[in-house]
Amino acid sequence: EKELLRTLVRIIQERDPDVIEGHNIFNFDLPYLLKRAELHQVPLALGRDRTIPRVFDRANVDGDRAFDFSLIDIAGRHIIDTLHLVQEYDGVKRNMESHGLKYAARYFGFASPDRQYVPGEKISWYWDNEPETLLRYAHDDVEETGKLSNLLLRSSFFMTQMLPMNLGAAVRTGSATKIESLLVREYLNQKQSIPRPTEGIQTTGGYTDIFMSGLLSPVLHADVESLYPSIMLQKEIRPASDTLGIFTSLLRDLTHIRLDAKKQAKKTPPGEQRERLEALQGGMKILINSFYGYLGYSFGLFNDYPQADVVTTTGQQLLRQMMESIRQAGGTVIEVDTDGVFFVPPESVRGEKEEEKFVKRLSDTLPGGISIALSGRYKKMLSYKMKNYSLQSYDGVVTFKGSSLVSRSMEPFGRKYVQECIRKIMDEDIEGLHKVFLEYRERFLSHSVDVRDFARTERLRTTLTDYQEEVASGRRNKSAAYELAIASGRSFKRGDRVRYYITGTTADVKSFENCREAAEWNPTFPDENVQYYLRRLDEISSKFTPFFTARDFREVFSAEDLFPLDPSGIQVVTRQIEREETHELLEEEPE
Repeated sequence: EKELLRTLVRIIQERDPDVIEGHNIFNFDLPYLLKRAELHQVPLALGRDRTIPRVFDRANVDGDRAFDFSLIDIAGRHIIDTLHLVQEYDGVKRNMESHGLKYAARYFGFASPDRQYVPGEKISWYWDNEPETLLRYAHDDVEETGKLSNLLLRSSFFMTQMLPMNLGAAVRTGSATKIESLLVREYLNQKQSIPRPTEGIQTTGGYTDIFMSGLLSPVLHADVESLYPSIMLQKEIRPASDTLGIFTSLLRDLTHIRLDAKKQAKKTPPGEQRERLEALQGGMKILINSFYGYLGYSFGLFNDYPQADVVTTTGQQLLRQMMESIRQAGGTVIEVDTDGVFFVPPESVRGEKEEEKFVKRLSDTLPGGISIALSGRYKKMLSYKMKNYSLQSYDGVVTFKGSSLVSRSMEPFGRKYVQECIRKIMDEDIEGLHKVFLEYRERFLSHSVDVRDFARTERLRTTLTDYQEEVASGRRNKSAAYELAIASGRSFKRGDRVRYYITGTTADVKSFENCREAAEWNPTFPDENVQYYLRRLDEISSKFTPFFTARDFREVFSAEDLFPLDPSGIQVVTRQIEREETHELLEEEPE
């Protein structure tokens, strides 16, 4: 190992890379290398000046998720953690089940069919017994990390050409800080003083509402292109403290760069140049769409809550005008969400060309500078709750949106089960839906499931010390994940994940008293709590109650007795949602 560490230092010095990349490199690879180098008294001289890396503890907040990581600086080199790139991507998409390397590779579609997998708890065994297998596993890790970087790093790279920060900082920094750095740089350049953040709250937000639930067809999704940036440019909205008028000119310049790159990308044949242009316009799009959010950013030096309200109020007015036009034409509005509307077009509008013409007519009703685009056309839509739905494309592909139906905190079998059920509902295959329920039930009864199917993965949102203090003071109940983390004796940080399953024999067990880490499950002597997981199957099935009458639901989602299910007469319920229901749905919807 000592020689391996020396070889690593020699190779890095010889190749002299500008950038060093890794997935979770800040929390695992580099800290591990530093510890092993210290143990063997090998100076890990990775810097261009042959200095060893410097370590700084840092906390980060990714949306509603907080995690700790060790920020490591290597002199003269940029350190890129592709984990942060994935987290930033999912901060916009909000549909990834995990940010781990293996899942991300499958999610983006570049995981090789013969990719080598090795369970984390068996790495030492493979090193001692099958080192070639472990080397293939490590090589595949490197390949997938490189592909993640190629896919997600380009936009940050282009941003460094205009931001006063290096590549590593650009990856780790949020859009609000990037916007502020551009504003501050120009104020300092013009030798002008910097304002303080204003206090207050934003009183209005984006317009979201739901009008129909059930199965609808056909469905169009029309959205206002760059709604908030367009409003801000049209009305020349800027913070009152921006006395130099940099905010609006900056937004206009970035928008011009983005639209020009987007236009050039369409004309450029597939290849390296097109990928560069698409990355540039993609990065600009994220930054441009964050200008509105910066107005309501409590720590923003140039924030302005009243102006943020002007943007959202104007956006609501435009969307209501758009929905009224759809209804007057004979269409049915299903859902509206911030900058777009899902709707069933009028019966006279069928086929892609007619749909595009209809959306163009909608666009013509809006003020100059504001335009509507047809962003999606679908064969069917299963509308569930606000911001929770499934879409079936004309080639049969089904996509899922929202955490109420398919939550990341749900056990893997639950996510798969819900997705299979939705596909059957969309095909109006009631008999097939019933069979899916029976099949999952039988798998648990016969112990034909793997721990990877029923183990729950939970992120530690606080430190173990804070958790223990909160439990002791009565501010929170005990949690299976935290109790297992404490009992393990290992060093868990905020943001780390714990995978566990429930043991016992009855459905009403206390999870923190009847849990084990997933790695301890033995397929030869399975000890998962069958009754508990059968109850979980029923709880997950209850998500589909809005789509059936009470009697039909009991028929579909129950074990067969003497008589098999008769699917004739059972239909998916499609209905208009009353106004009082939308308030209940809004309260249930997680942030």
